[in-house]
Formats: sequence, C-alpha cells, structure tokens
Amino acid sequence: MVAQQNPSLKEKGLVDEGVTFLPHRKGEVIREFSGDNNCYAARLFPLFAQCREFSAPHGFRLTARGDDRFLEMMLEPYFMEAGEQLTNEIMEDGEVLTKGGSTLTIYFNDPAKLFHLHVAGDIYPEPTQTAHFNGYPVYFNGQTESTIIARTPQPLWVSVTQQQFLEVLIAEEEAKKGSQPTVTNDENLREIEQTYQLLLKTDKEAAAEFKASMAEHTAALKMEETSTDMLTMLRDELNRLTPVERESPAYYSIGAMERYGNLSGLVPAADKAWATALVHPNYSLVDKSNKSLQLMVLRWNLTTDNENPSIPRLYPNKQSTGYAIADQRLWELYNNTEFWKQAGSCVR
Repeated sequence: MVAQQNPSLKEKGLVDEGVTFLPHRKGEVIREFSGDNNCYAARLFPLFAQCREFSAPHGFRLTARGDDRFLEMMLEPYFMEAGEQLTNEIMEDGEVLTKGGSTLTIYFNDPAKLFHLHVAGDIYPEPTQTAHFNGYPVYFNGQTESTIIARTPQPLWVSVTQQQFLEVLIAEEEAKKGSQPTVTNDENLREIEQTYQLLLKTDKEAAAEFKASMAEHTAALKMEETSTDMLTMLRDELNRLTPVERESPAYYSIGAMERYGNLSGLVPAADKAWATALVHPNYSLVDKSNKSLQLMVLRWNLTTDNENPSIPRLYPNKQSTGYAIADQRLWELYNNTEFWKQAGSCVR
C-alpha cells in the first residue's frame, strides 16, 4: 500500500463497501524499466500508453516495469485513508493511497513461461488449449491461462519419451545421493548411540537432550535410505521397459504410482485417456541470434475475480468503481481488437 499526494479540494469521492475511492482522480503513469530504453519492455510499453484504456488514466495509477524478459503493467485504484466520515466531497488534508492491483504481464522470447509446475527437470504436463484470443491460442497450464503470440509454425512444446522421463528422475535421485555425506548410515547411527551411552554414564539429563536432538537427524538418515531405494527402483523400472516402450510418449498421473506399482507415475499408452502427456518447452521457437521480438506469452490477473483471475473473457462486466476499476480497464483492453492487431504485429 503506497501513499500518494493529497487530493485537491472538493474532489469527488465514491464510497464502496465502506472505502472511499477516487474514480475521477487523474492517474499517474510510472515507468520502471531496467537497462537502457532499447529493452523489449521499454519499446513495447509506449504502444500500451497510447491505447484508449491507458492514455488518460483516471481513478488508478499505472505502473509499468520490466526489461528484456518481461513487461508488467499494474493498475492500482486510488482510495482514501480510512478515518473521518466522508460523503461526496473529499477534504483537502485526506491522504490518498493505492493498493497492489490487477496486472497484465507479458513474457518475451521464453517458451517455458507457458508452463507452471514441472514434474521433473524441465518436463511439464502438456497444457490444454481452451480458447482463441484475436486469432492466437490460449492455453491452461494447470493453474493459469496464457496467450501465445508467435509467428513461427513450430510447435510450442515437444513430447517426452518414457525413457527420457525416467532418465531425468534417475539423474535427480543420483544428484540427491551425491550431495549427501559419504559416511554410511550404519556408521552414523553407531556414532550417535556411542555418544548417547557415554553421556548416559555422566549426565542423564544431557543424554536425554542429546537423544531428542538426534531424532531429526536419524529421520533424515532413514529418508536417505528411502532415496537410495527409490534410485534402485527407478533404474529397475527403466530396465523393464521394452525398446518400443522406451521410445513411446510419456503419460503421467499421480494415481499411476498406486495403480501400476511404480515410482515414476508413468501410465501405459493403452490407458493414456486418464493421464496427461509430458512435454518439454520447444526452445527452438526462439532464435537466440535474432534480437527481434519473436514470442510473447500474455498472462492476466484480475484481482476482484476470485474464480477466474487469469481469464478476462469470463470476467463479469462490472461498473468501473471501487477496486473493480482496475479489472474493468484490463477487460476493456482485452476486448480492444484493433489494439491487439497492432500489438501482435510487433512479433516477427
């Protein structure tokens, strides 16, 4: 929450749910770009600053920040500090505040931004296409929707085989094992017991405290043993695959661990209808030697829509008052077809 300058005398206020908002207050535009003015964020933002939703902001502050990786535009409604009883005119000495508001974030030239939580390494559940946005595909990644603006005919992701997935799981378990002490668990437990017995002879109270403090360490040793067992079981699972299965696409479900008795979560191709395909981001979508803007991933966050914050098309068109003024402006921007034709032309 950020304090602003005092409002002008007799500035009109609007009371909504006990909070006095300032929907007629002229909005401030703040630019916070890292690096020089040639970064993608600094080059793209002027296009947004000129669109009708942002060119003359009223009732909210617009903050744009970013660099060559992303552009975030946050809309924060103006409201009065709680305190005195207010009607339809604001006293001159009242303090104006803003609160973190709704955002549109655009990620540049990064195919991985389409995805959410990875299963292992850079392996993710395959997103689901849910809609189109001005001719561009919209995908749900398990948590949020994202819009992809790109010109390339290449796919957004590539399939992962069962062998590739198991090899990544094995490599991760090996890394965990390699980062742990070389002393064996049996040696550790023997040393703990010897120390405990020595303390028991001289100071029973200290011995009891030592035993309690070592309980967590002993549990960690047991987890290490479990990890070693997991490594063996994952290797066995890989070795059991036929040559055809090794090259088959990987389908994943948490329920597979119980249903098929494996640790990987892999589902046989015959049962893929109730599983999710695993994929890698297609990093070749972006030519690193080409400095042009080749890919944009759009992510919306409408803060007053608790059910679908990342889905503007489902936003219930509200009156532009209170906190909802920020969502309203983003919803209007979302529906500005002519603007998105211009924005889309920035991707080459």
